[in-house]
Amino acid sequence: MGRVGQARFRAAIRIEGGRVHVVNGFRDVFDLTLGSDGRLAGTTTLAADLAIQPWVAAKMEAKPCMRPIAVDVSAYGPPTYCVLDTWIFSSGRVQSVLQVDDDGVVVAGSDLAAGRCRNCIVHFDRNLKPRSVERWDGQPLGMHDGLHVVGDEWHLWDFPLAVNKSWRNSGRVMIESDTAVYTADCRVAAYEEVTTKAGRFKAFRVERIWRSRFSADGTDRGLRWNDTVWFAPEVKTTVKRTVVNTLIRGDRDWALVSYSLK
Repeated sequence: MGRVGQARFRAAIRIEGGRVHVVNGFRDVFDLTLGSDGRLAGTTTLAADLAIQPWVAAKMEAKPCMRPIAVDVSAYGPPTYCVLDTWIFSSGRVQSVLQVDDDGVVVAGSDLAAGRCRNCIVHFDRNLKPRSVERWDGQPLGMHDGLHVVGDEWHLWDFPLAVNKSWRNSGRVMIESDTAVYTADCRVAAYEEVTTKAGRFKAFRVERIWRSRFSADGTDRGLRWNDTVWFAPEVKTTVKRTVVNTLIRGDRDWALVSYSLK
């Protein structure tokens, strides 16, 4: 339940029957229920912005979940995730792995393009191609759920990543009440060191040229912008993003602040 980083407050825990209430050193609040299978499940309320996220814990298997990752690699991926792997970003987004099976992985707070679908849970296949998107509370996705993928063509990553590899990502994305077609030409420009508040990592630098077309007012308008992302094998996610010339409201740079891998 902790984060990588220094806590500032005293943690507390209260157990009443099968219910568990925890406040960690960052004043994040966990309200959980212990199931008959030994799993703890419920929600966490983040102190930073009072955002509510799903949270689940399962018994660890006898063998360790995480395999050793080489820091200097010529090609990497797809990553192997574990339940409760968690990353916190400077934008306030919290990304957590909720479920892992032979077919794929379920992630809350995933980065999909601009990454503004705060209430979404995404079901990915093993190559991190999204198969479905839903709200964590089971309610239908609506116009107030921000940006989320509505098509099955979308793939931000083309594993294995290697320097000079290129691919095109294209798909339909819901932005509030309008559907846009997003296309990104992606190229792995380098494997280099990048520094964030969470630490210093070796990462694949991927440069992307984005285009989108939508018709909120009945007239097609084309947008174009560039961004760069750094994917670090050591922590199994994007650790930094910078964006140039974006016209999308709320789109901005962000970087990894802390993380916890199981």
